[in-house]
Amino acid sequence: MTARTSSSKSKEGLNALVHRPVLEGSASIIYVANRSPADWLIGATGFTNASNRRFKRAPLDEVLKIDPSISTIVNLSPGSHAYRSDATFPWTRGRITVGKTFFFMYEAFPNESQSKGGTIGGAFITCWVIARKIDSARRTALRKVKSYGWLIFATEQEKELCEDGLRGNARQYFKQAQIDGFVCGIHTYPPGKPTA
Repeated sequence: MTARTSSSKSKEGLNALVHRPVLEGSASIIYVANRSPADWLIGATGFTNASNRRFKRAPLDEVLKIDPSISTIVNLSPGSHAYRSDATFPWTRGRITVGKTFFFMYEAFPNESQSKGGTIGGAFITCWVIARKIDSARRTALRKVKSYGWLIFATEQEKELCEDGLRGNARQYFKQAQIDGFVCGIHTYPPGKPTA
């Protein structure tokens, strides 16, 4: 049995890792991923902040009964995902970024458009990048930071990450990177000494 057909009957026997608010009926689904033929992930608003305890395995056909709006996307091929801002928006489909998660922290000066009239002196910029190798991840991070109007003058950190031990914003950014492939946090400081 494949996960490519869109009829709910074909989903019998397939399980998904589901954000509990969906199963409790308290939230609409905003994210569906078919990571591999038997590996589905379904999330509601805030699922990237949720701990692993806030997810439960459930039959995909049961989830279809709870939220029939996903019937139009259960034909996702393995390696694909669909997302929307909320239940009133249409689904957007895409490919899931594959690779390891790399973290970079830079200190940078703003270009003229980012300096806000000289009120911003610089920033610590964190990047979470999915790539197969660190060199590729670094190129992506540098290109994106430059495109946002920042001139990097120091590399503070660069390393491969895993989710274990991450908390708060770090965990949220890590999870969001698994979806988007790239996440950036820009923490500005005024002219003079940095506050970080």
